[in-house]
Amino acid sequence: MVRVWQIELPPELGGLVYLETLDIENCVLKKSIPSDILVHLPRLSCLVLPNWAELPEGIDNMKSLRTLQVFGLQKNSLECILDLGELTNLRELSLEGSSDLGTTKVDALACSIGKLRNLKCLCFSGKNYEFGNNQPMASLSNPFQHMERLCLQDWRFCRVPNWIAGFHCLRFLELSVEEMSTGVVLLLLGALPSLVHLRFDVIRIPDERATLGVGLFPVLEFFGVSSLENIAAYLGFEAGAMPNLQTLRLRVYNWHGTVLVGMEHLLYLQEIRLDGASDDVVSAFQEPLLGNRLVTTDELSAVQCKRV
Repeated sequence: MVRVWQIELPPELGGLVYLETLDIENCVLKKSIPSDILVHLPRLSCLVLPNWAELPEGIDNMKSLRTLQVFGLQKNSLECILDLGELTNLRELSLEGSSDLGTTKVDALACSIGKLRNLKCLCFSGKNYEFGNNQPMASLSNPFQHMERLCLQDWRFCRVPNWIAGFHCLRFLELSVEEMSTGVVLLLLGALPSLVHLRFDVIRIPDERATLGVGLFPVLEFFGVSSLENIAAYLGFEAGAMPNLQTLRLRVYNWHGTVLVGMEHLLYLQEIRLDGASDDVVSAFQEPLLGNRLVTTDELSAVQCKRV
């Protein structure tokens, strides 16, 4: 692990044939990485790069790589993005990009990502938006069957991709969509059997209320949702809903005096976080808990309603 400011990778590094981890995240590279270094490290399994690092051609030869962080989509060439698809041993991939990537690179990325069947963790930072007929990531065919952690909050989909329904191992999900249907929340996301953490951003919500009942989100512990619309009037809970939920986080942009219906059914809730909420919003969310005779005073003292 290297922790210095500016470095130039020496050619001799390519001779370290037993090297397994190269971490230069907190460095600034004076020059681009020479091709005769990385592609000739037969045991390299973990590569952690600084932002904007430019990889050389031939990364498709790095067959032993299991972790790659951070791959810059803007800085690296189209050929490098296509070569990602040959790294079929990858388990963890972190990407960085922006909204001006261009259709060619986005299509190439989707093509490569679809080949990485063994991925367990995929994260994207930056901003990118899928819209209209250009939805290459949403159109993937049954990818990532072993996925455990998916952080795509900065990659906005038009709708929740259907392929998420097959993620039986998924534990951590952060997702952003333009719009959603109530059926997606109830039948697709709520049916994920291993999901523990869900952070969900949606621009437009439907008029039909989503009432979460028994059997949905069976092991979820953290539930965060934000919207430009009144999310408090959209979500509701029935008895037995989210039986393991401990933290509820809401970003209330347009609050119209309503609270989530059925919050008293969240028996293991320990904390409510309200981003950008005023004091009256905080008080309104506390009232259903105070009025619930199933929760004693001592138990209620552990339920914190915070303004964030």
